[in-house]
Order: sequence, then C-alpha cells, then structure tokens
Amino acid sequence: MKDDMSWQLTGLLTAMILVLLGVMAGPLFSQALPWMANTQTFSTAFADQWGVTLSYNSLHDEYLVVWVVDDGGVSKIAGIRVGSDGLPIDNVTILSPENGLSQFNPDVAYDAVNDQYLVVWTFDYYGDASDFDIVGKFIPWNNLATGQAFQIDGRVGYQNKPAVVYTPETLNFYLVYQDDTSGANEISGCTVAADGSSVGTVLGISGGLGGYRNPSIAWNSRSQRYLVVYDGPPPDACGIAAIGRQLNSTGAPVAAEFNISSASYSEGAFPDVASCRGNYLVSFSTADNGGASTYGCFRFISDLGLPSPTARCPTPEQQSWTYTSVDCSEGSGEYLLTWAS
Repeated sequence: MKDDMSWQLTGLLTAMILVLLGVMAGPLFSQALPWMANTQTFSTAFADQWGVTLSYNSLHDEYLVVWVVDDGGVSKIAGIRVGSDGLPIDNVTILSPENGLSQFNPDVAYDAVNDQYLVVWTFDYYGDASDFDIVGKFIPWNNLATGQAFQIDGRVGYQNKPAVVYTPETLNFYLVYQDDTSGANEISGCTVAADGSSVGTVLGISGGLGGYRNPSIAWNSRSQRYLVVYDGPPPDACGIAAIGRQLNSTGAPVAAEFNISSASYSEGAFPDVASCRGNYLVSFSTADNGGASTYGCFRFISDLGLPSPTARCPTPEQQSWTYTSVDCSEGSGEYLLTWAS
C-alpha cells in the first residue's frame, strides 16, 4: 500500500513473524526481542504483485492479507486468508469489481463485533489517472467473494492511498488518506459507519505544509487515541521523515506532529503502524549510505506518543527499496511484519 506504482514486486509475497514474547506486556522498551525469520510464499499467480497489507482477525486467530495484482494490464485488489502460523488458509481471491479500471493502494481493517473486514483502496474513476477516488467494501471473515464496493470520497481531484482502522469503542471505522483538494498533498480523515450507513465529515490531519504522503493509522484503547503516521517534511528537521500525530476518537488532533525516524536515521518513508497491549509499533523504510541501501526499520511508540530511544532494523542492509507493513495479534503479543525485496 506504500508506493506510487513505480515499484513492483515480481511474483512473490514474503512475510516474517516478529515475535515479541512478552515485550509489550512488560517494560515498554525491553531489549529482549527474539524473532523468527521463516518465510512463506502467498502467491505466484500473477507476474507483478505489490502493495501488500494485512489485518488480524481476533475471533478466528488469522489474518486477511490484501495486495495489488497486474491482471492483463489492469491493476486489481487481491486477498487471501492466512493463519497465525503464517500459512495460507485458502486461495487468492480478487476483491475489487471487474470493471476494467485500475484499482490499487489497498488497506484493510477487521471489525470483531460484526465479524467482517472493511477493505479500502484507490479507484481510477475515469481510467486515465485524472481523478482518483476512495472506495471500500465490507467482506465477511470467511467469504472473500462476497460484498459490494461503495464510494467513500468521490470529490474531484486525487484522493489516494487510504489507510483504515476499526475502533471498538465507537463501533466505527476511521479512514485516513492523501488529499490534494487544497492544492498540495495533505493527510485527511473521516469516519465510516460499520454498518455502511454513513461517511463522516472529512477532517485535516497533517501540518499544512504540503508534501505529505503514505498515511497509516492505529487505535490505542488504553489512551483512547489514534496514531496516524505518514511521511513528509518533519516539524523539526529538513528532508523527508516518518511523522506521527495523535487524534482523539472523533478524529481531532490532540497533540502536535512529531518525528519518528530522525532520532535514529537521517530520513524515513512509507511508515505503517499497529497497536498491541497498550502501545504502538511503527515500521518504516530508511535510506542510508547516501541512498546506497534502503531497508526496513521499526520503532516503539508509547500510548501517549513517546518514541523509544532507538529504532531497530531486522531486514538486511543493501536491499533495494524495502516496503514494510505491520499488524498485531493481541492475544499472543506478537506482530506480523511483512516487507518486499
């Protein structure tokens, strides 16, 4: 969900389970981080596949993984159910409408009350890249072939790269995305009712300088706050950084933006975030050695927005353009961290 379609993963989707083994239940910034690096191939059905993201199903202890496939020159949204052991449960299913128009940049969130997912993505409305809209689709947990797509933001212009989270305290979804209706890329957000009955007022989130991209969002039940992360001009430095901002349950900012990546690395991009056992984990890509190597890192953030002292980078250096995605199993206290290489 994190590129401009200029990069493609050919043939494979790869995943690693990052096992915290009590880290989130104990001291916030524990140094004990054993992890297992076994990988599993999810799909080889299409020549080009990219934009992978996922959501954890707490009732059935599994994940829904979604991504983009190139099917005869038309990009489509695909999905597959994956067990908590990282193994596929069923076959790859095309989730987006078969209308001949490109659909890309997906995200997904799980609603345990209604036992359903909301999958959202960008839709090329005219098919000529002149107007991008945000659409969504509710999908039952065990039947990926059902559900009808609906429009979330169809204003003229470019609404792109949506990210969505379910909020059990409000029984709604909250959606953030890139929005250029002001003339520059900002980050906006809105509520989507879990029954599909309404879409809330669009609210501004980013700092107003323009150039913000690649948003992601997670809800923290302990602090009753969202953490929205995105990349763009940081509030305390030059260049591009992974930035965070906390919102209340209605989507209104409760604190200023803060820099997630710069304390450990000179730049950060394409962030993702998940919340587990009261805290957040933010993953991002970073360039080092003058851009010679780009690799994936992660950093813990407390429930009130306090970053850990340093970031960690489990993916090998000298890889070419690594994009990360992360989600959490609350019961086992582990994150599933995926990347492309």
